[in-house]
Amino acid sequence: MSTLKRRWIALSPLNLSSLRLDGMAWRLPAMTLFAAILAAGVALRAYWTIHHGLVIEDNAAEYARIADNLRLHGTYRGMFEGPELMFPPFYPLLIALGSLVTGSSASATWMVSFLAGVLLIPAVFFLGRLLYGTRVAVGAAVLTALHPLLIDLTATGYSEGIYLPLMVCGLFWSLRALRSRRPLHYGWAGALLALAFLTRPEALFYPLLVLVAIPFSDHRGPGLARRLVRQTACLVVPMVVLVSPYAAYLSLHTGSLRVEGKGIMDFAIGERRNAGMGYHEAALGLGPDLSEQGPQISPNRFIASHRHNPSLRETVSYWVTAARRNKAEVTALLFSPEL
Repeated sequence: MSTLKRRWIALSPLNLSSLRLDGMAWRLPAMTLFAAILAAGVALRAYWTIHHGLVIEDNAAEYARIADNLRLHGTYRGMFEGPELMFPPFYPLLIALGSLVTGSSASATWMVSFLAGVLLIPAVFFLGRLLYGTRVAVGAAVLTALHPLLIDLTATGYSEGIYLPLMVCGLFWSLRALRSRRPLHYGWAGALLALAFLTRPEALFYPLLVLVAIPFSDHRGPGLARRLVRQTACLVVPMVVLVSPYAAYLSLHTGSLRVEGKGIMDFAIGERRNAGMGYHEAALGLGPDLSEQGPQISPNRFIASHRHNPSLRETVSYWVTAARRNKAEVTALLFSPEL
């Protein structure tokens, strides 16, 4: 390579070596590029939210009502009768805290969703950098900042907007903990995954994967058992501390040990769909005698009164039947122009 070409590469603002972010040391070109990506993401989300603003409807209305009741009455109740058992508490709690600043749950919902949409950009960037390096991280950040679905999600009141940055941050700290083996990193991972679980219950699967990975990440040297116990405890203890109040609340109102309430309702709806019903009939349908049979007609009452937890055999059978039912729809989605 000629001397002139080497100098040009060294001085180029897009020099990939200058974009390397080994450790926590940032070089100016990388900082500038990331700041530009973040600014573009903020501007697009602000424009979309202002001009196609947040409408309090569907689940957003339920979250806003829960937040109002938390702030004004100190009760965890939504628009359905009885104590709220279906929706996890972290998102409405954020709205309630935000309403102390904005003055209303509607504007607080906008503020929380907007901030979560913005925070997703650096979260994806740092996760991509940890796994694959700066070039991939920049590409992932650009995709996150400019993706129409993620921009639109910022202007909605759905819990997915809060769940995504929590999930990505939880995965970041989980992977970093598995590499560094530091207790503090495991603590951050456990806390963030717990908050993700308190936003959407499916986040429960991620700490289980981390627990399985811990023995494979640190299986050499003396004191192995002590290290594994310490790392597991650092991951699990923050989760227990954060999740146990909600689990106690659900268990008190249902009469059995529960860590989430929505799963049993979704399972019942899925079984009705496997029997041949459409979604609306399965969720909200009446029986031949006009009795309320759809679980979503009165979700809190259904969850509180439902005592049967499906066995492993019933769950596997349900999954297989549901997969066959959804096969055509999923195949059409995979080959759709949108995807």
